[in-house]
Amino acid sequence: MPMSLLKDGIDNVVVTFDNESATYRAGTEMTGVIAVFCEDTTPVRGIRLKINGRLNIFWRKIDGGSTIEYTEIEDYLDRDLTVWAPNPKKRDEMWMFPGHHVYPFKFCLPIDLPDTLEDSRYGKIQYDVKAGVYLTQGRVTYSLEEPFHIISTQDPAFTQPTEEEMPKENYAYATIGGTCFLKKTHVELYMKLDQNIFKLGDTIPVHVECRLEGGNADVDKVTVLLVQEAIYTVGHGTKDVSKKKERLVVAEAVDEEDTDVGKIQNYDLNLNINDRMPLTDFPWCDFIDIGYSVHAVARTHSFYDDIVVKLPIIIGPKTNDSDVISNEEILEAPINDLLTEEIQEESDNERIEDNPGKDLDDESLHNEAQAILNDLEE
Repeated sequence: MPMSLLKDGIDNVVVTFDNESATYRAGTEMTGVIAVFCEDTTPVRGIRLKINGRLNIFWRKIDGGSTIEYTEIEDYLDRDLTVWAPNPKKRDEMWMFPGHHVYPFKFCLPIDLPDTLEDSRYGKIQYDVKAGVYLTQGRVTYSLEEPFHIISTQDPAFTQPTEEEMPKENYAYATIGGTCFLKKTHVELYMKLDQNIFKLGDTIPVHVECRLEGGNADVDKVTVLLVQEAIYTVGHGTKDVSKKKERLVVAEAVDEEDTDVGKIQNYDLNLNINDRMPLTDFPWCDFIDIGYSVHAVARTHSFYDDIVVKLPIIIGPKTNDSDVISNEEILEAPINDLLTEEIQEESDNERIEDNPGKDLDDESLHNEAQAILNDLEE
């Protein structure tokens, strides 16, 4: 009973990361397994893993009745990794038999990858992997795309201000009310930070003071916000450069205590920095620049404008991680990793192509199949 060259008994292909959160620091090793569920004996050529990372910036502008589209696309990862290849000298390896087969993989991520970016209206950077089981006659059975999250390392070229150079206090003054029947109320809003430089996962303690004089208006509550400001660039390095700014609130804390006229109300609130937020300056990407600031907002009656005061902060990578990489390693890693991967890929490709045309030779494969069946019967 000969086996068909065109038979595809692969039922499902699934990629699973060893790290359940699928979050990796650039420059570290990503590991996992490819699970192949086979229902019927199938001729195979190999198993490969495609690793992709792409930036996509897009926005529209209406000018004079016409719509202008701005687009920028950049690939940061485009690798094709051989996970397993059959040895042509071992005929059993030329076939996949029914059952559940698991193939581990590992890949050293380049050090110069920018952060994953998902929440913006104008820019996305997404990373994913997709496994493929390569069959005869050029056929491939693919898995679904599995996304993973990248946390970047700091670019050594980034010049970070010191704590002494950054402002720790700021004031805002405003006047609310003031009509024929009501006196004006003068508002003083003060914010203080103990520090301006933070790491991913840190908590930002914010001290706010609100003072009201005159009139009878009041402040209903005080809100502190962690605001991310991003600038997206299209046509970087050319004459036709266009930029788009976007502000996002990435953390918030509220104190409902109101401030009455003639009083000074103190507020102490905390903002939590998410472990997966992009770093200040958005390292390793020429098309996106990101900065952060803390805003204190005094909420007044809906008739009036809110009073806002802000201070800049810097968010950097964690320093207590076991996978922290020095600047010297950052400068050397991309070349070393790339050379290692190219050598490994060439070696793996040689195994797949060691016996060219054999997988397309009907008579040869039928002979292999018959020999395997004979062995099984014995």
